[in-house]
Amino acid sequence: MVLALPLLDFVIVIGRRIFVEKKSPFQGDQKHFHHLLRNQYGEKKAVALLLVTSVLFGISSVFISQLHKLIGVGFVAIIVMTGYTYITYKK
Repeated sequence: MVLALPLLDFVIVIGRRIFVEKKSPFQGDQKHFHHLLRNQYGEKKAVALLLVTSVLFGISSVFISQLHKLIGVGFVAIIVMTGYTYITYKK
């Protein structure tokens, strides 16, 4: 659960590079979730948001069962994809 946010960002970025942009997944860019947050809200707010999110997921992983963790990761995936889409296409 603690690594859900960075792992989902990894999967989304690799998928976007391969299937949408048709380029090498090893070619870097500035379209990771933390870059988009920084560009939209500033560095301090982006770091605070990512920190709070990771802490909340870390605390929740201690108190919930295995099945609920799987549901939680799915919930995180939905949140990350929604946020990524909102920030990317808000322009």
